[in-house]
Amino acid sequence: MSTSGDDAIQRLQHRLKEADGALQKATQYGLQLLNLQNKLDEQRIEMTNTVEAQEQEKYSLQREVELTSRVQDSLRSDYDLVKSQQRLQWEKQESLLERTHAMELNECNNKMTLKAQPSAAPVETDSGDGTYYTDLKMQLSNCEGCRATGG
Repeated sequence: MSTSGDDAIQRLQHRLKEADGALQKATQYGLQLLNLQNKLDEQRIEMTNTVEAQEQEKYSLQREVELTSRVQDSLRSDYDLVKSQQRLQWEKQESLLERTHAMELNECNNKMTLKAQPSAAPVETDSGDGTYYTDLKMQLSNCEGCRATGG
């Protein structure tokens, strides 16, 4: 009977070794799972930090775009205002120059009309021109001089 008792002991010892082996494997797997869980936690924290940093960068960029847009709108408004003022000033200056030119031209025409009337018969010159033509030519040159000097 001792063989059957020895067999039972050997079977129990074998089962004990198997159970011990299974326990060691379970321990190793448990440690591996803990290590993996720690790595996952670290990666989650890292990803969370990255996402938060990206969201902050996104927010900052949105604010910068809004500010740039407002500055651009302000500059466009300033540009349009200056452009309008310059156009108005240019139109006033153009109008003033046109009036001044018209007055000077009228003044020259009046002088030419007064001085261009012949007082005597025309006198022939070497070129075949009469004094009337010579007097008129002198009046035109005098009128151009008036306009150049502003008088």
